[in-house]
Amino acid sequence: LCRTRGGTLLVGTRGRPPGEIHRSVDHGASWIRVARLDAVDPLDHNVTCLAAAPRGRDIWALTGGGRLWRSRDDGQSWEAAAPLPDIPRFGPYQRAYGLICLPSRTLLASDTHPDGGRVFRSVDGARTWHRVGRVSSAPLYRFQQVGGAVLVNGWAGKVHRSDDDGRTWNDPDPVGDSPLYATESVGPAVVLQASENGTLLRS
Repeated sequence: LCRTRGGTLLVGTRGRPPGEIHRSVDHGASWIRVARLDAVDPLDHNVTCLAAAPRGRDIWALTGGGRLWRSRDDGQSWEAAAPLPDIPRFGPYQRAYGLICLPSRTLLASDTHPDGGRVFRSVDGARTWHRVGRVSSAPLYRFQQVGGAVLVNGWAGKVHRSDDDGRTWNDPDPVGDSPLYATESVGPAVVLQASENGTLLRS
């Protein structure tokens, strides 16, 4: 689920029906399918993340195969953007789960590289991507903006933090012994983090 700056809601599908983007302008009371994304890799049938720009009408969609799509009109129409470079398959899992657009309009994406999750950075609206490099010893999952920082979690049980627009990342101690998935900022400095084993963490 993604909420745009104008209040529009967007969702992407995985499984059946695959690769669709639906849009709601009435707070989720009704939905219209606005796109069916083309698939190159079977994993591209799965929309793994949607990210809205903090300003303007741009929205981005990421698929499990690492392809990117862009909307310039608040999610009404979509066009292909540059895919993430060189992201190998890791077992049965999606190749990429995480995507965020920062206040600077920098885009960050993460992958599930078997040698450790990497972060990719784009400063030109997903026309090109720069490999920031391996951030974790295990696949990465989801980004979260909090204050002037951005966080990314993953299967190593760690929450990594960047204070320089995603250029560099810390390597903290694990916050648990289970992979980390859903995360949400609920205040200027408060973050909730859920783990695979059912633990809810708060910072």
